[in-house]
Amino acid sequence: MKTRAIIIVVATLLIGFFLGMLTSAQIRHSKLKKMRMSVSGRDFAEMMMDVINPDDKQRLELEKVMKHYEKQTREMQSEFRRDFDSVSTAFKKDIDTLLTPDQLARVREMESRNREIMKKMDRSRHEWPYHKGDRGGKPFSKRDAPKGQPHP
Repeated sequence: MKTRAIIIVVATLLIGFFLGMLTSAQIRHSKLKKMRMSVSGRDFAEMMMDVINPDDKQRLELEKVMKHYEKQTREMQSEFRRDFDSVSTAFKKDIDTLLTPDQLARVREMESRNREIMKKMDRSRHEWPYHKGDRGGKPFSKRDAPKGQPHP
């Protein structure tokens, strides 16, 4: 009887711990989702236009400025990715010689899980409302209005 009570208490604690971890991860994911999704220059520019709500003259000038900086940012990101990939490859090569086959297999498994997570994030990024023309309750800009529908 005592053993059964202990097992129930331990199982309850483990389930609570597991649910707490899942809840914490979900909260973090939802809070950071919008920030992760606004990484691209296009998304950032669209959000800025929604916030600013410029008139037609301002929109043209702002688009020029945003395109200029979007190009610079894209180039910086590409350069960073190249440098990061180079350093990452060198790091893997250096540690591979120090690891046992079991350790190496665990590292490769972790890398595989990380790639899957990144793929999921990329897929969910394309499901975000700013990629669908939906402004999350905000009015469409003239340029974003769905075809066949006038700007409100």
